[in-house]
Amino acid sequence: MQFRGGILALAVQERQVSRSRALAALTVGATIAIYTVIDGIGVRLSDGDALTYTAWMFMFYWLMPVLFVARRGFAALWEPMQTALMVVASSLGETGVDRGL
Repeated sequence: MQFRGGILALAVQERQVSRSRALAALTVGATIAIYTVIDGIGVRLSDGDALTYTAWMFMFYWLMPVLFVARRGFAALWEPMQTALMVVASSLGETGVDRGL
């Protein structure tokens, strides 16, 4: 199992690793791994109709953020977006390192 800095960065709080945050970060990693397997099964079961499968997935991807904003307001997205941007930046850096860039 390969641990990524972006996932483990979620566990760091004030330069120390919190046990509860580390557990949450590992749960996120496991959820991503399980989702990837389920996603692959869904693609295989779609009988080769990749466009329809992709359209449905994009629709469901946008459903949760729309519901979140409708319930809590757009300002509530700022804190999660800061964390997400940090994780994305870390992941992009790791991709470059993995590929020898």
